[in-house]
Amino acid sequence: MKQRTDEERRAVVAAWQASGETAEIFCKQQGISYESLKRWRYRPGVSAVESFLPVALVPSAGASARSSSQVMISEQTRIECNEHTDEVTLAKAIRAAVAACGRI
Repeated sequence: MKQRTDEERRAVVAAWQASGETAEIFCKQQGISYESLKRWRYRPGVSAVESFLPVALVPSAGASARSSSQVMISEQTRIECNEHTDEVTLAKAIRAAVAACGRI
């Protein structure tokens, strides 16, 4: 088994993200273990939080101050937040929910 450098791991993770494929399909196409890609995705020095889209809470037009919003990760997984949810907490919740759904 070949031991990859962080630079090689970064290149694989970037290629997967750019592909638009699910992790499972990408790994099969590239002959890479899904578990390896999953580990590399969160390995320090390989991929960082910056690979996620920035999150900003913006009240919708006509929304009351007490209204809440939902982020749908899958049919069964949703994150509900309100005006007190800060961007960092929401980003962490989204990462955890996506990882729990197996979508890395």
